[in-house]
Amino acid sequence: MRRTLSAVSCAVGALAAVLSLGLLTAAGPAEPEIIEANADEAINYFDPSSVPIEQAFDFYIGEWDYAFDNGNGRVRVTKKHDRVIAGELTGQVGEQTFTGSSMAAYAADIGAWRQVWTDTFGFFLFIDCRVEKGAFIGEWEMNTQQGPREFRHVFSHITRDSFTTDLYVRDGEGEWQNIRHAVYTRVLDLR
Repeated sequence: MRRTLSAVSCAVGALAAVLSLGLLTAAGPAEPEIIEANADEAINYFDPSSVPIEQAFDFYIGEWDYAFDNGNGRVRVTKKHDRVIAGELTGQVGEQTFTGSSMAAYAADIGAWRQVWTDTFGFFLFIDCRVEKGAFIGEWEMNTQQGPREFRHVFSHITRDSFTTDLYVRDGEGEWQNIRHAVYTRVLDLR
């Protein structure tokens, strides 16, 4: 069983989106869709499982613009100490501006990626990450106004210069709801 965590986000304003959307406003599939790496033969998607697990999140290194229904921003992601993926972001959800920071690293002792996130909303979050079906996935539990909830952040459709993320929350009936779809476009390659 996963640890119960006070809060977490795998990246770029996920919790800001939760707050601004009232948590459970959009209907979604019973289970979050995770796209196979080569689902579309016309596009050469990157599969994070095609590289050593320690490099699975390296696709994120760079400077990216991102946009979702009611927000946008920029994130700058670098690699530190040959193993830590560090991100600094600025963004806007509706009229509200925010900043955030994250650090992620592969923890060889447990065979998994771990991430920590903090932002101007006051969150200090922890996340467990994995690679599955050509996607990089972060999961966590946190308390919300509706009670404890599970969250899932799926990075997919990964190419050299773009990717998408989908943020899901499991509602009170145990169904996954997609509460945010974001598109990222590379501005600068820092690899």
